[in-house]
Amino acid sequence: TPSRGEGQCLPAIEASLCGLPVIATNHSGHTMFLKDNEQERNSYLVNIDKLSKVAPGAMHVNYWDGQVFPELTIEKFLSDFGKAMRTVYENYSEAQSRNERLKELLKLRHSMSAASGRMKTRLDEIWKSVRKQ
Repeated sequence: TPSRGEGQCLPAIEASLCGLPVIATNHSGHTMFLKDNEQERNSYLVNIDKLSKVAPGAMHVNYWDGQVFPELTIEKFLSDFGKAMRTVYENYSEAQSRNERLKELLKLRHSMSAASGRMKTRLDEIWKSVRKQ
């Protein structure tokens, strides 16, 4: 998924859990769980091109004015993304292996029970600090 910036990147999560290898931009929140480095390889990440500010009024929502996003339009980015797609196609068993690692990580750290466990722990910490006051 070539993304200019998403928090969780639900499409990548859904694709992985459906058994599809994930190709995404190496930018934004999803890089917390999508990895393509020596230590962890569970997806294919493509480096972004240049960052640009959104011009005032361009998105018709003032919140986006001045926000910085990758452009994802230069030839190198488009070429690199195409190469990643070709790599997945030509080495599908490796791509499936990467996705299996990603699915395990998602189930272990990003499942509903894992997230609710972290929330409960944090709420318990807050409650304890409030009770002390």
